[in-house]
Amino acid sequence: MKKLACVFPKGENVHLTKDVGLIPYFLDHEGYFESTIAFYSDPKDLPYLGTEIKGVRYARIKKIFRNEYVNILLFLLLRIREFDIVMMFHPNYFSLSIAYLIKKLSFNRTKFYFKMDLDSTFDFSGLYKKSWKRKIFNYLMSKMDLLSVESYDDFKQFHQFGKFRVKHVPNGIIPSTNNHFEKENVLLTVGRLGSYQKDTESLLRAFKLANPKELKLILIGHLESGFQSFVDEYFKDYPWLIDKIEFKGEVKDRTELMNYYQKSKFFVLTSRHEGFPLVLLEAISNGCFIISSDFPAARDITDNERYGRIFQAEDDETLAKLILNCDQNEFSLPSPQEMSTYADIKYNWKQVVYDIYLSLK
Repeated sequence: MKKLACVFPKGENVHLTKDVGLIPYFLDHEGYFESTIAFYSDPKDLPYLGTEIKGVRYARIKKIFRNEYVNILLFLLLRIREFDIVMMFHPNYFSLSIAYLIKKLSFNRTKFYFKMDLDSTFDFSGLYKKSWKRKIFNYLMSKMDLLSVESYDDFKQFHQFGKFRVKHVPNGIIPSTNNHFEKENVLLTVGRLGSYQKDTESLLRAFKLANPKELKLILIGHLESGFQSFVDEYFKDYPWLIDKIEFKGEVKDRTELMNYYQKSKFFVLTSRHEGFPLVLLEAISNGCFIISSDFPAARDITDNERYGRIFQAEDDETLAKLILNCDQNEFSLPSPQEMSTYADIKYNWKQVVYDIYLSLK
């Protein structure tokens, strides 16, 4: 069996339940490749290795040099005969150059897979620049064995560009084991609360404008530095909302987190920019109707608003109207079972990794 290494130096335990850990896990679990994950981290700080992705091997990258790419190069050189496939993220001149060198030294035996993991702020116009740096980048990209993007819009952009071949490979989910949902009038959000990217302030302002009668807002996640003062001032100014809004903090237990998804009728994401967020997949897999700011993955996951509604980021008034629509049951909602089945079929990790396997076998 061929051996695959997922190289992600700054990986932490939480990454093992995301694409970084789950793609190698399912490639291994389904019998396609023998998978190894490589971080800087001490394995004792990675408890999910023995639980969430049990069976995947671990190789620790030695942090010998200050430069991350030199450490990656040394790691791969020392194991040049060990791995048949190397998976990496976010291709740039340095990582692509390492891949190109390893391919040459291994007489093209070693294959490289770059998961591009694009954010919605990615500037596609930069691809068309005529500089020598861009020509080198495009050349290196063209020599990789597999390049993938998560959203269909991004895939179309690269297809139109045409200088190198890119495959559409979305992120996936582990299908929900529960198809019996007892939904409550809850609007749920999960993420780094108060970060600039997530724009939680916009959500709270919109909720105040909507002032729903029945709907409760539940926020799960770590509060970023300085955000607590915003929350304190918010409840001081709008004390009538205290009983309608709950901050649950960070929920690390996966079963408990899934229980929140399963009881929530709606899920909201107000990000200024995003890639292909796991929270939207978790939400729709658990039968939540999605309210999201506009970015390519949101259009994919909601099936172009069949299973949700989309608004422009930072548009508090439109978001407030959508919240009021949720409160007053003005949406013709698909059943939670229909949304869950749609997600489990379209974004099942087993199907996602099968497509990867076909491109790398």
